[in-house]
Amino acid sequence: MGLYISDEELEKMRDSYPEVEEFYQLSELYKIMSDPNRLKIIFALRMHEMCVSDLSKLLNQSQSSISHALANFRTLNLVRYRKENNCTLYSLSDDHIENIFAMGLEHIEER
Repeated sequence: MGLYISDEELEKMRDSYPEVEEFYQLSELYKIMSDPNRLKIIFALRMHEMCVSDLSKLLNQSQSSISHALANFRTLNLVRYRKENNCTLYSLSDDHIENIFAMGLEHIEER
């Protein structure tokens, strides 16, 4: 028997846990968002769809580092892209990314 929680309740809690793979995926999401420069890219894409060169100018980062970050974002489905003429425009993939960012920002601004 558990010290404070019954064995039955502990078993219910255990059964409600996501699969191990989902914890790994969640870890990757937070890992990719753990870098201030990558967060700046996400913040910029919250405001406007942008191409690599515009992000580079806005954030004063190399196009190479922006492209690398966006490739990682695409792997985790954080951004989507579309081609327009000879430019690739990036935006956040959905409201979840916006909400994760906004909630984190709101949390640190509470201090």
